[in-house]
Amino acid sequence: MKNPLLIGVVAVICLLAALLFWRAGVSRAALRNGPLSSKVDALAAGWNADNIPPESRKVTFVISDTEMDDMVGKLYAKDTGGGGAAEINLAGDTLPTGGEPSVFGKMADWTRRTFFRGGLAAPEETAFAGAFANTPGALTWSHSGFSEVGEDEMARELMKAILKANDAGAEINIITHGVSAVAAYKAVNSLKDVVRNSGPVEINRLVSVEMNKATLKKLDPAYFNKFGRPKNIREWLNVWTTSSRTQPVTIELFTPTVNGIRFPGRDLFPMLGVTGEISAKDLTRLVAELTRTAVALDRLLGYWSGVAKAKAEAKAIAEARAADEARPKTVSFDHVASRDIKGRAYYKDEPAKAAPQDSLSAIGGGWLKEEQDQAKKEERTTETAQTTQKTESQADSRTGNAANCKGNPPRCNWWDAKAYCGGRLPSVVQLQAWYNSECAGGRNGSVYCNRWVWSGEESGSYSARGVYFGTGVAGTSAKGHANDTVRCR
Repeated sequence: MKNPLLIGVVAVICLLAALLFWRAGVSRAALRNGPLSSKVDALAAGWNADNIPPESRKVTFVISDTEMDDMVGKLYAKDTGGGGAAEINLAGDTLPTGGEPSVFGKMADWTRRTFFRGGLAAPEETAFAGAFANTPGALTWSHSGFSEVGEDEMARELMKAILKANDAGAEINIITHGVSAVAAYKAVNSLKDVVRNSGPVEINRLVSVEMNKATLKKLDPAYFNKFGRPKNIREWLNVWTTSSRTQPVTIELFTPTVNGIRFPGRDLFPMLGVTGEISAKDLTRLVAELTRTAVALDRLLGYWSGVAKAKAEAKAIAEARAADEARPKTVSFDHVASRDIKGRAYYKDEPAKAAPQDSLSAIGGGWLKEEQDQAKKEERTTETAQTTQKTESQADSRTGNAANCKGNPPRCNWWDAKAYCGGRLPSVVQLQAWYNSECAGGRNGSVYCNRWVWSGEESGSYSARGVYFGTGVAGTSAKGHANDTVRCR
């Protein structure tokens, strides 16, 4: 041995290299038994054992970040000094989830994932994921940021789970919490052109909590610069909290017919019985309800938003009328000359006589204008109805195909539903009677409960009415919606 020190150094280096190689192998092994794909296998085995038909199979992937629990709590916290938190510009500001980690933080996460990872999931479930523990078909995955699993690794695991659920014939929904929305979007987008034996791989609904369009662009500008809903997602919903007292929750919706329309979340909470301060628990409950409902969210949220707008307008009109009635009523008088019996001139007051039509201001404002506007509106409505009726008789001549109505309950568009029932679709009143006898009060008396059901009543050339068997509310849907159910009278 000419140089024992050099030999010792080489031996230590080789030993460290072998140790790191071994640890890297252990970390890679954790990827084989994914936290979602393995659960899908167990769920599908249960479905097959119980002979559950494909149309009754539903899986909801819930991916939650442990770092979000404290962050959301801070957003809900109120300033004890009475000043309140600063307002946020809901139109474009990024969320706290969009914070860029430091270079040191990124290196630390990479080192942990590469050599010291014990698994892909956090030791304990988040409170958000735990809220879905008793939801049928819900498969949860809690993670600690990207310290245990990288963004690409998360996307690949979710892709595997989606493909397994698709092959099992299940309806697929995804709920993300925090930065996991980035991986979920990329996973779904990578599958947009994939076709399996059962057909294209489709996601019914993706709900991203504490995420919005602006934040996605900040997290990955290159990927999300041309932001758009992948064609294999029927509905994508972003839900986030703000520091605003007046508008603590905002909703952003993307569907084939809606591109990023926003709804004030506060208008939806009264539907859940929440009338006071809104908590993180209330938000989780709202997300669960939005995911569970079978009716298209653009229709459901549009209806709720319309109700809230109508109430606000009615309140404003009532207040304006009350203020008008409260004003003191005065009568003006003119001085007119007269003579007494002795011929002496004197003046007396007499109610003023208005000139014909008084003035343009009297016609142009006040109650008279309201009456004229209403008359014109009714006149226009009549003309529009006549035009629409004429157009419908020409445009709505499409013949449906009853064979397109499949499943239990059968689902298809309005034209196919009409053909399926031989033209005998029920009325809205009849549908609401069925809802009251079968599904009202949380009952589950038929397969139609919590589903949208077509009626035979049209509301335009390309839209028809129906009833949501989760609330009994009647609404309007595009006739081309192929995921709505049909029930014959």
